[in-house]
Amino acid sequence: MAAKLHSERVPSLPKYRETLALERRKSYDEKLKLIENIDPYNVSNLLFSDSMELWPEIEFPDIANYLIFSTSSYTKEQLKAYKSLDAYNYFVAGWVRCIFVGKATDNIKILIGKVNHSQRMNETPLKPWVAATNEGTVVTAHCNCMAGLGGACSHVGAILFAVEAGVRIKRSTTCTSVPCKWLMPTPVIAVSYQELRDIDFTSSKTKKRKLDIRTNLP
Repeated sequence: MAAKLHSERVPSLPKYRETLALERRKSYDEKLKLIENIDPYNVSNLLFSDSMELWPEIEFPDIANYLIFSTSSYTKEQLKAYKSLDAYNYFVAGWVRCIFVGKATDNIKILIGKVNHSQRMNETPLKPWVAATNEGTVVTAHCNCMAGLGGACSHVGAILFAVEAGVRIKRSTTCTSVPCKWLMPTPVIAVSYQELRDIDFTSSKTKKRKLDIRTNLP
């Protein structure tokens, strides 16, 4: 049985395109042309599945190629130290609440998810989407945050790193006996007030190390 990552609903923004200014709408339409004019924010929920088994084979070189050659938001130096990037920290901290996957063409899949705000954790999560080939090449991406039109915001990056980790987990020997969803960082749905002694101050570096141990990764 395919492993499931969450129990949330598929993100949607039916009127999102109409809210964009003319030039931004044109840029958004150019992205949609790459995925058969399918607007991930405005399609039937039936297009998407929450099965990790259907995720495209995105690996770190695919993320690096996309961010370096398709955008200018990150430098090569930053990518070499990607563990410290906000996007990676968002993923290991559990800010990626859910990811759904759908088929745009025989060779292109759409990933859409929910990622918490960096400063306003209890607000409605952002809804980034990514289109990638089955082999892992990132075709285009978008997010409804202020910087999302460029396709390389931290929320898009968080989705990419989550999928990259999921691909590694699926390939690990551990995953043959343990459901994939149990090995991924626990999604943070809301942040409640807690006593100081009950707050988790674990760093992203430590959480990354624990994740690698659980999945038997080097």
